[in-house]
Amino acid sequence: MRVVLNLLFLTAGAVSCTPALDLQPHDDQYEVCGRRAGPERRLDGSEDFIGKIRQVIDATQVDGPVQIVVVDPRGDLKKLYFGSLYTRPGPSEQRLEAYRAIASSKIGDCVRAGGSVMSDGKLSVETFVNYDRL
Repeated sequence: MRVVLNLLFLTAGAVSCTPALDLQPHDDQYEVCGRRAGPERRLDGSEDFIGKIRQVIDATQVDGPVQIVVVDPRGDLKKLYFGSLYTRPGPSEQRLEAYRAIASSKIGDCVRAGGSVMSDGKLSVETFVNYDRL
């Protein structure tokens, strides 16, 4: 009886110790995206965040921002912020183009977002390129 209980315990332990899917090491998809996009720093001092889209929250329909989470080539999460389009004066053509690129993006797309880093660490998006939707 004791042997049967030990076997059950060991079998249950092996099953329960299996890591969850979210905890698996990431594959090279993030590094591949980083190689496609090139270096992250620009000569003018602004920053580029490069990575694969993990989440998009678009509140532009209610005069809100777009918030995007990307996973960079190292597997770290980066947060992007694209402010409201309802401004006076109206948005520039470059800003509208950036929004169109953001709006057409899907989870898993490889993107590069350029802009300045805000005090909370988010990137205030000024330019946006989606390498999967060119």
